Amino acid sequence: MAEATLKQKVMDSIEKLPQNATLDEIMERIYFIHKIEVGLKQSKQGDVLEHEEVLNKIDQW
Repeated sequence: MAEATLKQKVMDSIEKLPQNATLDEIMERIYFIHKIEVGLKQSKQGDVLEHEEVLNKIDQW
């Protein structure tokens, strides 16, 4: 089975929202999917941080 296109992923996700979903809720869902897609692309490209690096960055805050 072929992987769903980005458009289909968005459509499927929006379809699962309640019928009375607001435009803000729809936009949040689209933005959430966008951020997941960006993260997956970064991961495939090896643009990631090790767990220890993340903890060190948090400690610096």
